[in-house]
Amino acid sequence: MDVRGKGGRLVRTASQGEEWEAAWRVSGKGLSAWCRENDVAWYSLRQWIQKREKQRPRQLPQLVELRMASPEVPSSYEIGLPKGRTLTVGPSFDDSTVARLVHLLERT
Repeated sequence: MDVRGKGGRLVRTASQGEEWEAAWRVSGKGLSAWCRENDVAWYSLRQWIQKREKQRPRQLPQLVELRMASPEVPSSYEIGLPKGRTLTVGPSFDDSTVARLVHLLERT
């Protein structure tokens, strides 16, 4: 037996509430429009939905560990020169000094 309230039928049982809530969500319509079209009291279904949402366990966002990759900085650089020579410099070398050394070593 459907009990009517102001504006339509009232949610009376859990199965009825679940059925109407599912039908409303599938419809893609606003709650008021769906209730009007289906002769359901809007306030009754809204109250049912709010009650159900309070009872549902909240799902916390899943935490994911992020690790920042540190850029690989070589401990030294090797520069190949003519005549099989190599020049090894550290990571904090000075450009102009290395350029002068390469120029010097290429001349000799």
